[in-house]
Amino acid sequence: MKHTSKIAWLAASAVLLALAAGCGPAENQSLQQQWEQTVGNTVDSVSQSLSDTAASVQQSVALAAGEWKGDLTFTGRSHELSTTGEIGTADKLQLENAVGRLELKEGTSDQIVVKATIQAADLPGRKDKLDQLFEQSEVSVIPQGNIAQVRVHAKGESDQNLWDWAQKELHFTEFRIDYVVEVPAGIQEFEVTNNVGEITASGLTGTYRLNGDVGSIKVEDARLSGESSISTATGSLNLGILAMDAGSRLQANADVGSITATLDPSVACDLETRSELGAINGVPEGSSERGGGGPLLALETSIGSITVQ
Repeated sequence: MKHTSKIAWLAASAVLLALAAGCGPAENQSLQQQWEQTVGNTVDSVSQSLSDTAASVQQSVALAAGEWKGDLTFTGRSHELSTTGEIGTADKLQLENAVGRLELKEGTSDQIVVKATIQAADLPGRKDKLDQLFEQSEVSVIPQGNIAQVRVHAKGESDQNLWDWAQKELHFTEFRIDYVVEVPAGIQEFEVTNNVGEITASGLTGTYRLNGDVGSIKVEDARLSGESSISTATGSLNLGILAMDAGSRLQANADVGSITATLDPSVACDLETRSELGAINGVPEGSSERGGGGPLLALETSIGSITVQ
């Protein structure tokens, strides 16, 4: 029963997400009954009683988290920022965001190119605050040793993010920031955190450390080196892997949400798959090999399916 409390909590979260996603009364009642039946049971009995509803839970999670994009699309005001920064001796990109979408893609120069968009709903009484927010904001590439930090901040306040400044100076934080970052080949590590919003990364070579709380993560044409990790608390992971260097590994986790890993035919790796509540497709559950084995690809969900193709 060592995993019971975790599974119970995640099951409750999934039920709440299903309710929030607007499921019908009958489905809500069914999920609630499943939840009541599973509380206090062992992990095995939890898995047994909830397995039949895992698919519907995943659909609700997709609506509530993975497909939430429209909910964060403002029809109000926006302000665009851009910058280009030299990487110097940096080989690691660091980006943290509270709310918004983050897109990283392969660059075509030896510089980091950043476009950032601040968006906020244009509500009555908010004009002066938005004017000041937009006027005072800028985006910078901040070198710190081997790290290049990308940050939207207030002018002259590059040591703190724009939300912290706005809370202190304007008592206002109801906005989002979207980033599009072109990453040069000299950057070999990507450390990205997004509290609410999706993360996408395409065509990058190196070590991935991508983490989200609510939102999907999509990786395309990844060439992995080092020890990578990609995780989200609520949302799906879609991983397109082109190559894995010898000695590399990737740990991918989704608490509530599915994982789909699409591997190039040339990728040979060791696989470890585990799902507390969800189907595993394309490979056996547990340990297996692809193409004779190689670097480790570990995929784990608590509630959600796993597909390898």
